[in-house]
Parts: sequence; structure tokens; C-alpha cells
Amino acid sequence: MKALFIKGMTVKHTAKMESMVSFSTSNLVNTFCEKMKTIEGSICKRCFANNQLKMQPSTAKKLAANDWVKYDVIKKKDAPFINAAYFRFEAFGELSTMQQLENYMTIAKNNKHCNFTLFTKRADLLRAFSGKKPTNFLIMLSSPMINKQAEADGISDLIHGVFTVYDKKCVKDKEIKINCGSKKCIDCLLCYKKSKKLRVINELLK
Repeated sequence: MKALFIKGMTVKHTAKMESMVSFSTSNLVNTFCEKMKTIEGSICKRCFANNQLKMQPSTAKKLAANDWVKYDVIKKKDAPFINAAYFRFEAFGELSTMQQLENYMTIAKNNKHCNFTLFTKRADLLRAFSGKKPTNFLIMLSSPMINKQAEADGISDLIHGVFTVYDKKCVKDKEIKINCGSKKCIDCLLCYKKSKKLRVINELLK
């Protein structure tokens, strides 16, 4: 299994996520993502990853090949070494199974020197999780709907924060404080560093 992960598609990012590294599955072959793209007012209907992968079919193919992480079991002894200080799970895709979540946690447990952050809209899977989360594994709950912060009921102790996107009108009308987008992720790290309080991260819709 270790070899599979190393051969899998890790992405070195540009633009806002320059200097960050991630491991992702593809939203193009994710049933949850496909369903969310049909919902009016959802952020998924304006998914940047969807557009990017359609323009980069070779990358899309490689990310789709990472689907093994949803079903195969990564044992701690086989978890790969991650040569990074900060690492993101799911920059392009989404959680599909509990096994996928547990695999990501196994990787984190094997790399205590690294801070991992998972971005996910799957509050249902998080509520069903009954294990112990590694201290270096942070979870950002992404709000599915534009202008509406996701509810963290039942998982506030499990997640690191809530990430929500707002349009200009809502920001003005409700005086929403935008605290994401003015810096590169590596220069901000609000989503990647531990906090005693629940992080509320707000981004302006592009």
C-alpha cells in the first residue's frame, strides 16, 4: 500500500496554494460531488476544481486513479513518509467513505512532524466517526451553500473550523468579515495551525 500512495498523484499547487502539497481524489468521479453540482446556490455548482480538471484531463485521470484510498486499508506500518510541514487532503475531490477518512488519519499518525488538514462537506461521515483523531490532523468543514455557514452540531469537538464562501451582496448586507483570500495559504495557515477556538474562515466568491 505504501507504494500505491507514493505512485499516486500528489499535487504541488500554484496561485493561492503555492508552496502547498496535497493528495486528492477527483470530483469528476465522485457521486456526492455530482449531486451537489446540481443544487442551486451550492458552491459546488461553481466548483473551480471541476473546471480545472476538465481543462487538464491528464491530471483528472491521475487523480481518479487515487480512488483506491476510498476502499483499501492503509496499515500504519505501510503509511508513507510525508516530507512536508503542512499537507492538505482533498483539494480537488471529496470524502466518499469512512475508510478514506481512516486512511488519511493513519497517514497523519505516521507523520507527527507534519500538520494535515482535510477539507470536507461530508458532515454526515464526520458525525458517524467514532474513533480518535490524531492531534496533527485538522478537519475544516466546508459549507455546501454560498452565503450559509454549515452547522457543526455534534462535530464541533472533531473539526478545526468552518469554511464558507459569500458573495459581495451578502458580505455587505450582513457585514461578513472576510479573512481568506488576501494571502497565500502558506502565509496565512489559519486552516493548518491548531487553535483552541473553532476557526470561522470566510472567503469572497470569485
